Amino acid sequence: MRSRFSTTLLVLLGSTAVLATAGSSAPTAFPGPNGKMTMGAAGAIRLMYPDGSALSTFPVPGGTAPVWSADGRFIAYSVNRDPWTIRVVRVDGTGDREVLPAGRGDSAMHNAYAWSPTGAEIAYQCSGGLCAVRVADGTTRRILDLQLTTAETVRPTWSPDGSKIALQCRFDRRQELCMVNADGTDPVVFVSDPGLSERSPDWSPDGSRLLFGSTGRLHTLDVDDGEVRQIVDVGTSPPLLRPHWSPDGQRIAFAVTGSSPGTYVVGASGGQPVRISSALFEDWGTSPAVTVSASWLEPRWVLSRQTGRVQLRGTASHASTLSVAFRVAGRTYSPTSVSVPAGDYAVSIPLPRDLLPGALEILVGGTSGSEPLLTVARAETLPAPATGLVSRTWISVIGAGAPRTRVPRGTKALVARFAFSVRPAAGQRLRVVWLSPSGASRTQRVASARVVSTSIASGLGLQRGRWRCRLEAGRTPLAIASVRVG
Repeated sequence: MRSRFSTTLLVLLGSTAVLATAGSSAPTAFPGPNGKMTMGAAGAIRLMYPDGSALSTFPVPGGTAPVWSADGRFIAYSVNRDPWTIRVVRVDGTGDREVLPAGRGDSAMHNAYAWSPTGAEIAYQCSGGLCAVRVADGTTRRILDLQLTTAETVRPTWSPDGSKIALQCRFDRRQELCMVNADGTDPVVFVSDPGLSERSPDWSPDGSRLLFGSTGRLHTLDVDDGEVRQIVDVGTSPPLLRPHWSPDGQRIAFAVTGSSPGTYVVGASGGQPVRISSALFEDWGTSPAVTVSASWLEPRWVLSRQTGRVQLRGTASHASTLSVAFRVAGRTYSPTSVSVPAGDYAVSIPLPRDLLPGALEILVGGTSGSEPLLTVARAETLPAPATGLVSRTWISVIGAGAPRTRVPRGTKALVARFAFSVRPAAGQRLRVVWLSPSGASRTQRVASARVVSTSIASGLGLQRGRWRCRLEAGRTPLAIASVRVG
C-alpha cells in the first residue's frame, strides 16, 4: 500500500492550520552495529542478542520500559506511576540513579520517552505536552504544548542528527504523526489517509523515514516527500507494539500480543516476520564499536629485525580494550592490547619483530566491558628496506660445513654465511667486518648474492675467544654471526 501524507503547521495547540512543508536536515546515523535488545521483564532489565544468545538480566525494582541510549552505554527506565520517575543505569547494572524524580519540574506522565542522540537529554510526555530532562542534572524544559486527554500518549522519537523530534498527536479526531524542532519551534502534523492511525513512531538511523504501527500493520513515512509504504501486515487487531529499527537500519523489530505473542523481526523492506522470542520486545540497542579512521606504518629495521610501529587513529563508542593483530599471508600474529577511552583515540603499536615486507592486514577488535567489539580490518603495505634483510646467519669451519657455535682451539679458518630473505636494492655496497676477541678488525668487500659467504684464516691458528662477523650495507649493519674458538 502506498499513500500520501500532507503536512500542516500547528499553531497554538493546533487551533489554526496553515499549509507547510516538512523538510529534513542532513542526518547522522547512530553509532555502532546491531547490539542487544531489551525485553519485557517485571522489575528487571533483560538483555539478549536477536539470535537469543548472551541472555542476561539484572534487577531494577519496579522498573519498566527500558530504552537504550544511542551509543549503547546506558539504559533509561521508569518506576512508579502518576507521575512516573525516570532512572538511568549502565548496561552492566551499575550506576543506577534517578534522573527525573516525581514532582520535579514537569513530571513524566507516561513511560514512553526517547534519548537525544548525544545522550544529553531524554524527551518525555509531560502534563499537556512534550518536555525534556537533562541527564546530567535533572533540569527540565518544555518543548511543546499539546491538547491531550488523559489516555493519550505522545511516544517521542529523536531524529539521529538531534534537530527534530517526532511524536504521536491527535488531529481531526485521529491519531497522526507530528514533528517539531528540538527547541520547540515549527511544529508540523502529517495528515494521513483516513484508514491509518499512526502510533509509536521511530526514526530510521539514516534520518530519512519514520516507522510507525497501525492496526496490525507497520508502515514507513518518507520525511521529505510524505510517501507511506506498508512494511508488514500481521493480521492482528491490536496495534503492533513498540516497533523499532535495528541500529544499522536493515531490520525492524516489534512486539505482538494475542494468540501468538512475542517479539518479531522483519526486513526493513518487508517480508515474512520471524518470531525470535516469546518475551515482548522493548528496544534495540547498539553494540560497542570501534572505527579506524587512519593508519600508517613507521618501519625501522635493526639487524634485519622490525622494530618500527603502526599508528592508529579512530573512535570508540565506549571505553574499550583494543586488541591489535597483524595478518600476513594467512598467518596471524599474537595481538597487542591497549586501553582507549570513549571518543577519539590515537595509539601506537609495535610491529612484530619477524614481520617481512609486503601486504598485511591490521586487525582491530577487542572488548568493551564484557561485550566484544566487531573486528575492523585495515590493509597496509610494509615496504622493503633498500639494504635488504638477512634471514639466517651461521659460521662453520669449512665452506659447506655445519653451523657451529664453538670450535676447537687451534682452528685455522672460519667461514661465515648470510642468507637474504630480501635481496639488497641495486647499487647497495656490501661489506663484512671480522672482529677478533682482542678487538682487532678486518674488512672485506663482498658481492651481492642470495647467500653471501666470507672467510678468515690464520696459519698459526685463530685467537682463542669470541669471533664475530658483521655484514653491512653501506654503514647499516644487517646481521652478526659469532662463534667461540677454544
